[in-house]
This record gives sequence, C-alpha cells and structure tokens, in this order.
Amino acid sequence: MQAQHTTGYVGREGPLELVRFAPAKNCAKGRSKEALQINRDLDNIKAQIIKHYQHLCDREAFVTAEMVRRSALATLCLQRTPIRDSAASMRPC
Repeated sequence: MQAQHTTGYVGREGPLELVRFAPAKNCAKGRSKEALQINRDLDNIKAQIIKHYQHLCDREAFVTAEMVRRSALATLCLQRTPIRDSAASMRPC
C-alpha cells in the first residue's frame, strides 16, 4: 500500500507542514519535528487504550471494543491532547 499525504495535524498552532503517513505501519514517516511528535502522540494514545482495556478487564466479566472506546474517549475529551477535537467529533464530550 502506498503512503498517503496529510496536510493537517489536529491541535497544532502555526503553519502546517506536509507529513507523510504510512498506513501499513500506522505512523508518520520521516524524522521531522512534526512526524516525531505525531508518532509520540500515537504511542501515548495506544498506551492509554491498553490501560483502559486492562482496567475494564479487572472490573468486568467481559469487555467489548465499544466499552474500551467509550472509556478511552471519555478520558481523551478531558485531557489536552492533539486528538481531543477529533475525539469530540466522534462522540460529544
């Protein structure tokens, strides 16, 4: 699959630079400051989702993807993260 281009990064101020995204690897390509920040943010979000899943597994008999999604989005809506606005568009905070 060929890399796609994106010209936006939610939550960034100032002029946006063109950043290549590698769908196969689920990360931004390159060593630019923006690409490195996007990849750090993605890693942080992945870690938060895993924590929500583990927390739900400890409390519930079974866990669905929807339960994890709602739990993670509720937390992301309260934090100042680059995807906060994207999360808000997926589910009202």
